[in-house]
Amino acid sequence: MVVHAPSRAAPRPVSAPVTSKRASALLAPALALTALLATALLATALLATACGPVVRPRADTTSPRSPLTPGTRVLLDAHNSYPERGQWTDRLPRALSTGTPLAIEQDLYWVPYGPGGRWQSVVAHDSDAAAGAPTLDAHFFEALRPLMEQALRENRREQWPLVT
Repeated sequence: MVVHAPSRAAPRPVSAPVTSKRASALLAPALALTALLATALLATALLATACGPVVRPRADTTSPRSPLTPGTRVLLDAHNSYPERGQWTDRLPRALSTGTPLAIEQDLYWVPYGPGGRWQSVVAHDSDAAAGAPTLDAHFFEALRPLMEQALRENRREQWPLVT
């Protein structure tokens, strides 16, 4: 094994004396990489512990499936569920009328909005449509408010989340 010094000097065998300053310079990148990998492994282990076991679809289709298995809870994926240039204003109400649980996609743009140009999230598919698009608050959250308030009153947590 040969250790390369940071200078253009010829490589020296490992057994040759190396000063502590030179050794530190040689080992610093390796130690930094080791620390980074150790941190990543620790974070992965902590995340796996916090999230619990991974749920995978079962090969045996006669056994009951976990409610967390893909396809067991969501009834509909409401893609582009927002108005576009003043058209299709009924997309979100139509999606909500199918029942829950429900997946709803909202494409967002961060734009100056209203008097004073306060920055807000608006729902729009393209940047050229963002200027006249409704805000995320007005379009999405206000439409979901009655559904969420009812769910909180009924407190049937086994049915949560209602919307993803």
